[in-house]
Amino acid sequence: MKFTTPNFVVAVFSLFLLAGCGGGGAAGGTAATTSAPTTFPLRQVITNLYISGYQKSVTVGGTFNSGGAVYPVTGSLQLTESPANVSSTFNGQSALQQSGSITGPMNVNNETLNFANTGDAYLTTNYIPLGETGPNLYCVAKTAVPLPATVIIGQTGPYVTSSCFTDSTMATALETITTSFQIGAGISATTATASVIDVVVNTANQQTETTQTNYIIDTSGNFSFQSINIIVTINGALLNITAQ
Repeated sequence: MKFTTPNFVVAVFSLFLLAGCGGGGAAGGTAATTSAPTTFPLRQVITNLYISGYQKSVTVGGTFNSGGAVYPVTGSLQLTESPANVSSTFNGQSALQQSGSITGPMNVNNETLNFANTGDAYLTTNYIPLGETGPNLYCVAKTAVPLPATVIIGQTGPYVTSSCFTDSTMATALETITTSFQIGAGISATTATASVIDVVVNTANQQTETTQTNYIIDTSGNFSFQSINIIVTINGALLNITAQ
């Protein structure tokens, strides 16, 4: 489950709008030996993330650009993901449920905004995403590609495509979320940065949000949250924040 569910982004964006309105080598040498690239167990990493959950205190920094004015954004948030061990149902089928929350103060143009948001993710017993819910939000995973068992630095690929609605009747469409993964360099030779990238497109086929959540992973399948970057554009205003 990603922390930036669409309802979280819209709610934060609305708060910001309120605050903004207020204020080479030598030839002929011996050929070098090339070692095989280090592999990382991505599928196990994601499974471990769902099984264990985690809590993280993060510092937020960034900008909010509205009407030509640029406002600084700062804050301190608590991110919480529970273990996905609650038996539930989603969209007519059995599921494991994982709850998440984001709480804490954020400051926009020297105005403090206290924020709290919760959401739930639903998975199969093999930890394949089924969907997400939140206030006025019901997202259903239409396609979920199994993650590779192992990956190397530089590898990318698809993960999930979800259709989001205002509620479980699925009568009113909101947007489509396309989720992919990207593997970058880590902080040592035995680590990598696994990034989960969400691209949100509204019903007018306009891209409104890009979110990138980064984790440091190792060759044993361990993970630690590193950072999250959110870029949102709505009605000509731009929010760009990073929490780490």
